[in-house]
Amino acid sequence: MIEIISYEDKYQPDFKRLNLEWLDKYDLTEAHDLEMLDDPQKTVIAGGGCIFLAMDGDKVIGSAGLFKMNEREYELIKMGVDPAYRGQGISKSLLNRCLEEAGKIKASTLILYSNSQLKTALKLYEKYGFRHVTAVNAPFFNGRCENGINFNTKPTLMADSIISVKNLVKNYGSFQAVKGISFDVYEGEIFGLLGPNGAGKSTTLEIIETLRTKTSGDIRVDGLCLDKQPNEIKKIIGVQLQTSGYYPGLNLLQLIELFCGLYNRQVGPMELLEMVNLKDKARSKVKELSGGQKQRFSVATTLINQPRIIFLDEPTTGLDPQARRSLWELVKNIREKGTTVIITTHYMDEAEYLCDRVAIIDSGNIVALDSPDKLIDNLLASGFDRPKEMKLANLEDVFISLTGHSLREG
Repeated sequence: MIEIISYEDKYQPDFKRLNLEWLDKYDLTEAHDLEMLDDPQKTVIAGGGCIFLAMDGDKVIGSAGLFKMNEREYELIKMGVDPAYRGQGISKSLLNRCLEEAGKIKASTLILYSNSQLKTALKLYEKYGFRHVTAVNAPFFNGRCENGINFNTKPTLMADSIISVKNLVKNYGSFQAVKGISFDVYEGEIFGLLGPNGAGKSTTLEIIETLRTKTSGDIRVDGLCLDKQPNEIKKIIGVQLQTSGYYPGLNLLQLIELFCGLYNRQVGPMELLEMVNLKDKARSKVKELSGGQKQRFSVATTLINQPRIIFLDEPTTGLDPQARRSLWELVKNIREKGTTVIITTHYMDEAEYLCDRVAIIDSGNIVALDSPDKLIDNLLASGFDRPKEMKLANLEDVFISLTGHSLREG
């Protein structure tokens, strides 16, 4: 049975007995973390920090901790998990324990320098009252600059709302498609709108995008009023619709140059295509692309005006598993550059993987709004019991494994 224990409980002060060669062997941690491991009692614990260990019997299979930087300011040290134990939720359990401890010691700020663990941490911070503040430039570790995320417990430092929807109503004659919904989207998050066909999610997006008129309600986008400043809103958003049409005689380079002219923007076409992994298709026409490539190009065109917010309406519908996962990584990369992403999808695994928070819409009403983890926890707390035991992999994972770990063109 795997358990999470405090380092002090079992191993203090001889940390070198822990046999953690896998950290260095698999490049699972940074140089500054390995230096801490040489003498954690002196470098971490004596300074007011802590270290937690994931144990399988007497074997250490994972570690993480808190390093005190200043008064009430801590670095979240994500050291790693033995690759043989991947996919069992150990990273999440370790981060859970660290955040729980941060709450107990009344930490005001947590800093995480990591690329691989940002998604897990972002899913957990709300559970313990931490709010996402801003992305920061971290120092260089092992010759590369990592992304950093600040977390802060002070409610006044919550992420700013970049979209505010209040009491939105949309009627089509006597039919009410959207029934007075209200929600906020925070700057820098991936926000999902989920619901069955006809629930009102696409209608809601199109109203915010200025593509459809509303019946009533108030909408603000980056402080701009939809009723009074729709043209200003158009300048800061990018929109990828369910279906897109392009001039059939133009290749991808020419289409990007056309859009640059329309937006009056100077963008390097090849750099943009490289970002969406289509550089080798620069001279191809849209009709010559696969389904996944068309979707990636469609997303690329939403970035030409350098928007603060992009809207993706069911971007992976009809794509095979590899193409879907390729697009997921593209969406995450866009968010990491500071862009807020609003997405609608029918795929629950997609929403759970990508979204920081989701709003579930049914028959024009928002029936739930929270992080995917919190919604799942609430369901389990209500007594829900899945009739079939979940496996550590699914059929889609089998497909990806059999057809190649590297995401091929799709």
